[in-house]
Amino acid sequence: NVGDGYFITRTYQNGYKFTILDNTWKVLASFAPGTVYDVGYLGENRFCVYEYEGKVRPDYVVDANGNQLFSVPYDSIGRYYEGLAEVREKTEDGYRYGYIDTEGNLRIPMEYSYAGNFSEGVAPVSISESGMGQYGFIDTKGNMVIEPKYRSADPFREGLAHVQTISGEGFINHQGEEVIPPQYGFVSDFQNGTAFAVTKDKMQFVVLDQNGKEVRKLLEATEGLSYFYTPSWDLLEVEYPLGYHGVYRYYDKNGEISRETYELRSGFSEGLSAVLDKETGKYGYADEQGNMVVSPLFDEAERFSNGYAVVKQMIPNENGTRNVKVGVIKNPVMK
Repeated sequence: NVGDGYFITRTYQNGYKFTILDNTWKVLASFAPGTVYDVGYLGENRFCVYEYEGKVRPDYVVDANGNQLFSVPYDSIGRYYEGLAEVREKTEDGYRYGYIDTEGNLRIPMEYSYAGNFSEGVAPVSISESGMGQYGFIDTKGNMVIEPKYRSADPFREGLAHVQTISGEGFINHQGEEVIPPQYGFVSDFQNGTAFAVTKDKMQFVVLDQNGKEVRKLLEATEGLSYFYTPSWDLLEVEYPLGYHGVYRYYDKNGEISRETYELRSGFSEGLSAVLDKETGKYGYADEQGNMVVSPLFDEAERFSNGYAVVKQMIPNENGTRNVKVGVIKNPVMK
C-alpha cells in the first residue's frame, strides 16, 4: 500500500513482474517480467521506475497508467510535496540538490548541499559546502525567505519549524521569529498543539504549547537515562539504567502510560491498531479501547493507509518451507 489509493504488487515469473493497482484492485499499469527491477511511488500520481538490479539511479517517471512522462537525469528523486520533489546529483565535492515539478522540469536550481520536503509553502535547505549548518528556508520559487543561519532545520508543521543552533533546539514561525528559543536538548514535532521537550542537561522532560509555555512536567531524569521518540506515534519511551538492559517506561503528553497502551497506540492508523492475539499467535486489529474489530487471522499486519491495509498469511509446506499469501483488507470503521 503506497498511499493515495494505489498499490504496487510484485510477483516472480522468470523475472519480477510489477503492477500498479487502484483500491478497487483494478490493474492500472503492468511491467512485464524482467523489464524493470523496481517501481516506487513518488506521490501526486507519479511513479519512479528502476530498470536494472543494483542500479541506484532511477531511470524514468510514469503516471498511474504506466505512461512514461520523463527520464530522470539525477542520482535520486524524492517524494513530491506541494508539487515539487527534491532531486540530487553527485559532484566532485559531494552532492547538490534542487527541485523538479511533476513534469520533470527543474524549478529550483541544483545549488544546495541539503534540501528537505516542502511543507506550508517552504522547504529547509542548506547553502554550506559540506551540508553541515547554514540551514534556512526557501519558497516554491526558490527565494530564500528565512535566513540560512541554523545548524539544522526541519519542515514546518502546525505553523512552526524545528531548528537547532549552538544554544540548543527550538522553533521558529514563518517570519523567522524564534517563538520557542533554541534552549532545549531535544524537542519533538508539534502534534495537536503540543510537543515533547528535554532540557539541555537531560534532567527534565516537559510538554510545551505553541507559545513555548511548559504546560506539563512529565518526569525528572536520572543519570544515564535514554529516551526514544517516533513522530508518527507521538509517544515517548524512556529507559532507566538498571543492569544490562534497563527498565522501560512509557509516556504520552498527559503522563505515564502502560506498556500495553503504548504498544496499542504506537500501531494506530485511521482508528485501528494491529495487535497480536496471545492465544492464536495471529494479528488482528483493535480500536482505541483495545476491542478486537478485525479477527486475528494474519501472521503479519501493516498499518492502514487511505482505508486499506496489507496483511499476510504464512502457509506451511510438508518440506518445512512456507508460502506467503499477501492480501489487502478494508478498514471497517471508515465510512
